[in-house]
Amino acid sequence: MRSTTRRPTAYSPDRGIEYSLQRAVLPFYPTVWGVVAISRRKRAIELNLLCLDGSALVCPGLTVGVASIVSSQHVHPTMKRITALLPGLLASSLLVAESAKTPAPAPAVDRVGFPKAYAETFQVLRTVNKEKELKVVTVYGNEPAASVTNAAQLPYPYGSVIVMETASALKDAEGKPLLDGRGNFRKDKVTGLHVMRREKDFGVAYGPNRTAEWEYMEYRADGSHLTPPQKSAVCAECHVKAGAKRDFVYRGRLAADAGK
Repeated sequence: MRSTTRRPTAYSPDRGIEYSLQRAVLPFYPTVWGVVAISRRKRAIELNLLCLDGSALVCPGLTVGVASIVSSQHVHPTMKRITALLPGLLASSLLVAESAKTPAPAPAVDRVGFPKAYAETFQVLRTVNKEKELKVVTVYGNEPAASVTNAAQLPYPYGSVIVMETASALKDAEGKPLLDGRGNFRKDKVTGLHVMRREKDFGVAYGPNRTAEWEYMEYRADGSHLTPPQKSAVCAECHVKAGAKRDFVYRGRLAADAGK
């Protein structure tokens, strides 16, 4: 980072907030303004990053937005210390933002395939009511996937397809969810399908997020992509957490877990 230019710290008495505006010139962003706000009432520190044209720069873990600068000569001691650290904060935060722009590796094409007629031909492995969201999640497995009834049979055989269907709950006139004979929410509209398929040599494209030989895709009910293959790394990153001992498949996908 090159030289920085400071402007006087400002204080807003009606809000009890002090602002310090500082300019930073970095190699991958032409000009960035950093705004540190200290709330004397909440004793909180807020760092905003702004591009020179006023558009917000989104950085993970930071509060981002436009801060108004008001006229005042009031300078709080804490502000002096914070503004001294601002160049380093700006540089590290912008590096995080820059790295976040690079997408994680993922397949270029959809090799999973939309599971036509899954509701009629696959076995239901698990059904879960989402009470807060008023949604119902139903997990289906095709014949190879449903053949695995316990962890000792893992890994799943090639050709296994597991579908996690999310649907809104059907509601009565008062907005309460209607239940079926098993106490599950009755389905209204299917909002998404998370589909995973295991085949030989699948998953290589995920790089460090590879989960054995699974590949993932998310579809709308009409078969269009909810998440395209190029962005399916988020699915692999999630299933990494399930662990190799479960063949990267979460609890409830085994046929023996049905109803749990």
